[in-house]
Amino acid sequence: MTNTEKVIFSKELEEVINPENVFGRDNDGKIPIVIWSHGASIYTEVISANIGSNKAKLSFRVKPNLANLLLINKDISRIIIGYDSPGQSRKFDNCKIKSLTVAAEGDMYLCRLIVETGQSL
Repeated sequence: MTNTEKVIFSKELEEVINPENVFGRDNDGKIPIVIWSHGASIYTEVISANIGSNKAKLSFRVKPNLANLLLINKDISRIIIGYDSPGQSRKFDNCKIKSLTVAAEGDMYLCRLIVETGQSL
């Protein structure tokens, strides 16, 4: 990161984000997200994430059938944001969907999801 680039992020993300790679240069700017809901796994990339103490706002793209799964089921077993290795991810168990907005974007759906998070790991 150069001296002219400044990024502010919450204390919850301090242990997860590498400040030297906050723009994702080491991994082409992609941050993975995995969502488990009722026997299905959704693997995609984060477009945006805002994580607070009791809720998370997430944006990502998925295939239509996976977006429908989230529309039907309000409970999420687990969410992992980042790489599943020590110090590289944020995990939430037993989340409840509070809001879900889905918009068609080509052959994918753009999902904006707000969840009430369970205990963070």
